[in-house]
Amino acid sequence: MNLKTVVIGASGFLGSAISAALGQAGHTVVPVGRGDPLPAGCFDVVVDCAGDARRFYCNSHPRHAFDANVVPVLDRLLGIDAGLYVFASTVDVYGAGKADPATSDEESPIRASELDGYSFSKFLAEQLVARHARRALILRLGTLIGPNLRKNPVFDALNGHPLRIGETTALSLVDTRFVAQTLLTLLEAGIDGTINVTGRGQVRTGDIVALVQSLFPGLGIAFHSEREDFHYDVAVHRLAGHLPVPSSVAMLERFMAEQAGKVA
Repeated sequence: MNLKTVVIGASGFLGSAISAALGQAGHTVVPVGRGDPLPAGCFDVVVDCAGDARRFYCNSHPRHAFDANVVPVLDRLLGIDAGLYVFASTVDVYGAGKADPATSDEESPIRASELDGYSFSKFLAEQLVARHARRALILRLGTLIGPNLRKNPVFDALNGHPLRIGETTALSLVDTRFVAQTLLTLLEAGIDGTINVTGRGQVRTGDIVALVQSLFPGLGIAFHSEREDFHYDVAVHRLAGHLPVPSSVAMLERFMAEQAGKVA
């Protein structure tokens, strides 16, 4: 199978991993970066990895969140002729429900009025994709780690920055390379709809601290004065029906070991 695939945000954190995996699998990748015009012609797939994932900034600037995460999605939906539109969303659309597998599976009701500015903008974009795409595949992603990581608590821990998560935080992590592997599997199987793509279980603040202290003994851990606690525990049973799902902790351990040069 050789799919002609447009990757929006192809040079970004997630888009670069997806572009590499698609190319290695023999698919034709048409990259679209920031400021590039939308490509003309007919395509098998669009993978939309663009948008602004700065949660705190989007929450404080709702107009920006809408302009960055909603409007461009509609422009791309209407401007690119493709059979399948893959949209990279977030498990944050479950709101408070993201803390429990029972309220964070793909059929769980979403209370839009309870979402923060960032997750609301992603939820609106999901609705546009579901409405306007010929076929839609919406990937609700956990907190991303992987090569070229540039932000989030794991990045902060590795770079000696104060953590903006509290001591009782529990995250749901997923490596960008696993996201890319998952996408290839779903494309091969002809799957559409909505699916959570993240690791099993939780990574707690203590897990991050312990790994840093073990692998980088000279690196200290500090907490930001404005830190917040977050709680994720996301259902992945639908994903597990298509491929084995590593735990969030296992993906973190491997990524951290890579950063320490302990994995070839």
